[in-house]
Amino acid sequence: MNIGGWALFSLFATYLSVGALLTVMPVIGSKRMLFGVHIPDEASEDPEAASIKRRYVSNAILVSVIGLAAAVLLSWLRDGEMEAAAPAALIVQIIGNLLAMQQGRSAAIRLKAGKGWERTADSRRVVSLSFRSGKLTISSAWYTVHVILAGISVFFAVLLWDRIPATIITHYNGSFEPDGVSSKGFGSVFMLNIIQLFMTCIFLFTNTIIRIAKQQLNPNEAAKSMEKQRRFRFATSLFLYYLSLVIILLLSYIQATMLYDWSLQTLKVITSALPVAIMASLILHILYLNRKGIAQSDFTSDTEEQHWKGGGAFYSNKEDPSLFVAKRFGVGWTINMGHPLGWLVLVGILAIPIGIIVITEIL
Repeated sequence: MNIGGWALFSLFATYLSVGALLTVMPVIGSKRMLFGVHIPDEASEDPEAASIKRRYVSNAILVSVIGLAAAVLLSWLRDGEMEAAAPAALIVQIIGNLLAMQQGRSAAIRLKAGKGWERTADSRRVVSLSFRSGKLTISSAWYTVHVILAGISVFFAVLLWDRIPATIITHYNGSFEPDGVSSKGFGSVFMLNIIQLFMTCIFLFTNTIIRIAKQQLNPNEAAKSMEKQRRFRFATSLFLYYLSLVIILLLSYIQATMLYDWSLQTLKVITSALPVAIMASLILHILYLNRKGIAQSDFTSDTEEQHWKGGGAFYSNKEDPSLFVAKRFGVGWTINMGHPLGWLVLVGILAIPIGIIVITEIL
């Protein structure tokens, strides 16, 4: 299958968007953090610290170029086949950026030690009993809207059952040409609605994590840091909600193109623009948090630095009773892999998409 121009543009735009996010995410965070390493506020303007950021950006751009070259080479070897080349490019890009982040973190640790920025870490941990009584996230009840949207799609599918063709296109290739069909039935008609419910559960779970995740308050200004963290959590919860709403609506539109012959051209535009829009909105969200002074990296403690691995991307601390902790850069929370339940939660999260695939095959 030779990929069409539109599909090639879509893949290229998605690849560049992911690359842009991975490139800027570690360098647009809090001034107090350099690749997950705490530094003094005034150190953010240090020429060597700026040099470490520039080196990472150069390496990240180089990785993107290498990934793109690998995709072109693989596509050429497979007579224009991009279905394997595109994922290969993304894998190269992600692994390369993780290595570049690790290099940046190692350089930041050396710089901190060399500059004498080490200080006696405040081992006190402040916990507010009233922290969770405030408004930390949007209400989970708002996700009822997602269920209603899925229900509306189901209602019209039942109502217009006789108008649904006997053979339904269930898959398109990279050129948006149909290459998979199924007979009309429960599975082929309602599969996307089942996925909508799965996705809603995932987003609900994430919203709950935001609410119950570890408190990380500054012992020297507990009240101020508590208010900042509340604002950060609510802003992130709201961002997640609107993002999830867009995804649920997209799945309903895809279902409509399958069942009612809605515009495939419009779907092409949406699916091509959506990855770019999501990556851009993530970057803008991080910039917004920084501008408001509520970046999540401001809540992390110096005492935790040795527990962050993989360039500050992974956290493992057997002494920390918290199951979820705020990431050092970017946005969101991660699992404490040193917690007894950490690997179990990770397996459960990975099992969800696998479960969706299995159900799809069964139905």
